[in-house]
Amino acid sequence: MHHDFLSHDFLPRRRWPLFVMGLAILFSSLFPQSSHAQNNPEEPWHPVAAAYLRALFEANLLPQIDWKLIAQEYESRIAKDGYQNHSPLEIIAEADAATGVSYANAIRQAIADQDRQALYTASTRAISNMIRYYIAAAATKLDQPSASMASVVEAERYYRAFHDHFMEEADPAAVLTLGEAWKEMEGSVAGTPVDLQQFAKARAAIEAYLAGNYDVETFTQRSQLAPVPERVADSQITPWLPPGSNLHEQTPLPLSRLNFQARGVDEKNLPIVAYGDMLFDSPQLYGERARSLGVACSTCHNRGDINNSFFIPGASPQAGAVDVSGAFF
Repeated sequence: MHHDFLSHDFLPRRRWPLFVMGLAILFSSLFPQSSHAQNNPEEPWHPVAAAYLRALFEANLLPQIDWKLIAQEYESRIAKDGYQNHSPLEIIAEADAATGVSYANAIRQAIADQDRQALYTASTRAISNMIRYYIAAAATKLDQPSASMASVVEAERYYRAFHDHFMEEADPAAVLTLGEAWKEMEGSVAGTPVDLQQFAKARAAIEAYLAGNYDVETFTQRSQLAPVPERVADSQITPWLPPGSNLHEQTPLPLSRLNFQARGVDEKNLPIVAYGDMLFDSPQLYGERARSLGVACSTCHNRGDINNSFFIPGASPQAGAVDVSGAFF
């Protein structure tokens, strides 16, 4: 017997509101959505810059902040080549000693006191200091172009913690200005002979911006810790994930063989099944942050399998899982 798609006996009236809501979610998901999930290959993060961003992200997971996890971000040894098995705090302390500051100790104290604002202040100043430390190192090696360039590149790797997402969204004009400054600095080092005046001009522009936005005497109190430039500290930015996050789908995707398909039934004749399938794939269910990042039920459990590559630091108890009832969502 033929049934109309919305006839009473095929889809009871009491289920109409759910069905209509599902259609609304479907249609809204067809429109473009912003996404800042790390779904594309990217350059490796500097371990200290990565630890900084992860610690801020984890300090936003109120009310139950895992301060032991934040401490681990700064105290864990870096196994990668080139870091002498040092921890982020030890690397920061080396720059502190050379520049006459004590940001590493301030970070330790903020964690011990479980003080979010103090953590933001100390760690943000520390990253700013690391940038200036490597620019200063480049300036002392201008007679050795390759060594000087290596220090400039290291400074830029720290600068990325401020630039990516935060400056890009909140202060795009400065992104363009400082982008030119970094290019001029690289060009001055690579030139023959080295252009001392161009290097000094670029250095002044970069350090002035850092001083006015990431090394201020008092930072604006922030409900959400994120390195938005101080001069535009009230800017609203889209949800972000820290380095180490992975929303990639499994490769290859798991096979899907449903019971009704095995029996030769077309899903279009099973609207409730189609509705549930649609909701399972919709990022609309878990709020604005999930929608912006494209996180749906199927992100973790694509085609009923567990996506063991899925991970969000601080929000995932293990790979392939996330607490969608937690503070982030």
